[in-house]
Amino acid sequence: MKVKDLIEKLQTLPGDMVVVRPGYEGGVRELAEVKVEKVALDVNSEWYYGKHELIEEMQGREEEIEKTEDMLSIY
Repeated sequence: MKVKDLIEKLQTLPGDMVVVRPGYEGGVRELAEVKVEKVALDVNSEWYYGKHELIEEMQGREEEIEKTEDMLSIY
């Protein structure tokens, strides 16, 4: 999803609606933070990981990084 797609979707919703995301082991929690982070693209192949990884989590795996991109992270 691109930022423009997110903005388009958000514009159809009430401005005072609470935004939630899945909790660690179940349930949901409110968003606490939105920030732009540098992400290494297509570095994880295991099914249980997302295919991209935050650069800050790539210590010791720098040789795997071929392409990076700034992405919006929502916590």
